[in-house]
Amino acid sequence: MLEPHRRFILVAREKDLSKSEQKLVDKLRRINEPIHTAMLLVEYFHKALDKKTIKGFRETLTTWYRVVRESKLEPFLKFAKTIRKYRRNIEAYITSRLTTAVAEGLNNKIKVLRRMGYGYTNPTSYCRKILQRCGYLNHLSINTDEFFYKVPAPR
Repeated sequence: MLEPHRRFILVAREKDLSKSEQKLVDKLRRINEPIHTAMLLVEYFHKALDKKTIKGFRETLTTWYRVVRESKLEPFLKFAKTIRKYRRNIEAYITSRLTTAVAEGLNNKIKVLRRMGYGYTNPTSYCRKILQRCGYLNHLSINTDEFFYKVPAPR
């Protein structure tokens, strides 16, 4: 079976357990074997994603596929098929370490702003509000004179 990562509290403190506590932990593992196996599979998949080279990733992933087949856990078998389908894209991440997280975060901020605004009537102010919300504009650098209306100059 796979080696668990030391971030699990039971695994990290396993050496400090008494014999009776160790027996209890072993009993819990046997009772909850599918859950325990699933946690180990998730952890091992994360180890594969942490690899720095394609070769290391492929070797770890091959082992992970074998253990998934042996586990016979249906959600993981389905997930393994998805991983096979998108393996090239995952390997691109291993090589470059680039993700779309920033773009997705900015898109989410824009969607939230649009819902909050109930439809801006002035496209310029909407664009500026997007830039401000996403951190690209300081509020002091926005010229608010042309927003919405102009204050009449005193005569």
